[in-house]
Amino acid sequence: MHQLQNPSTQHPPSAAVAAAAANTPSKKNVPTPPPQPTNPSNVVLGKNAVTPEVEAAMADFVKTTMEKGVAGLRKEFAQLKLYTSPQYKFEAFSNPNNALRNRYKDVVCLDSSRVILDLNVPPESDYIHANNVKLEGLDRSYIATQGPLGMFFLMFL
Repeated sequence: MHQLQNPSTQHPPSAAVAAAAANTPSKKNVPTPPPQPTNPSNVVLGKNAVTPEVEAAMADFVKTTMEKGVAGLRKEFAQLKLYTSPQYKFEAFSNPNNALRNRYKDVVCLDSSRVILDLNVPPESDYIHANNVKLEGLDRSYIATQGPLGMFFLMFL
């Protein structure tokens, strides 16, 4: 095939360029890598920039986590699992009369947002392990509940 050439713009390739071209695989088979940030310490995620303070906190978290090891993390998890903030009360959940209505003894039902049954139930049995949940930015609220135990299944109908 004969190509037209403009002699005024043709320059012989340097030896380095020619060698690189000879050792480069066809561009058809090589995927183009994604663009890399020019300043990795200021990578922007959403609307928030990763600041040096965040990077330092993350480095500290990783270091502490590695020092604790798996056994230490399991121990910490077991301790935290039992923690409930003193600002939240769960007296209905703790009431011995309601013990059979709690499938999980370690998942409390908060008094401040619990669902109170009021349709054809006596006052002493208005408890069900369920809480009203309002999510920020949503107009609706939801009810979060544990799976009902067999003897209380009809309360969900």
